[in-house]
Order: sequence, then C-alpha cells, then structure tokens
Amino acid sequence: MVKLNKDQTIGLALGGGVVLGAAHIGVLKALDELEITVSHLAGTSIGSLVGAFFAFGKSWQEIKDIAQELKWLDISRLSLSKYGLLSKEIM
Repeated sequence: MVKLNKDQTIGLALGGGVVLGAAHIGVLKALDELEITVSHLAGTSIGSLVGAFFAFGKSWQEIKDIAQELKWLDISRLSLSKYGLLSKEIM
C-alpha cells in the first residue's frame, strides 16, 4: 500500500450510469476497509447521489440500504421519445 505524505490528499470522482451506483458503493466499502480518507469528492448523475450521501456522513452500508429501497422510476421521469428509446421530457 502507498503511504501518503501529510500534505497529500485523496480525491474521489464518481461517474454516471445507474449500474455504476453499485460499483460506487463497493469502492466506498473498500476505502472504508483500507481506512482511506477521502478529502475531495465529485460526482455526476448517480455518482452525485452516492457522493452526496457520502459527503453527509452516510456509511457505505447506509448508502447500500438506501439504494436497495429506491426505485429508479421514483427518482427519474423517463418517458418514451420519438427520437430514441427514452427521454427525460415530462409528457
């Protein structure tokens, strides 16, 4: 394992894509197990949701429990689109 100097910090960038949400939780679990502290956090789409919970002090286990209770349609407004399979436009 790499040791950080006192002036070095760790940043975490969490990407988008619903399936990645589960991977993000696994990364948070691994960081916890390795006792690695994250100093900087960025996220987009599902990564911003997971990152927000983490930034507010939720553990990876709490985030996992929340994610298991969520229904994707509860947090998005997907509808059929004439231009593609799905659209975020509200009908």
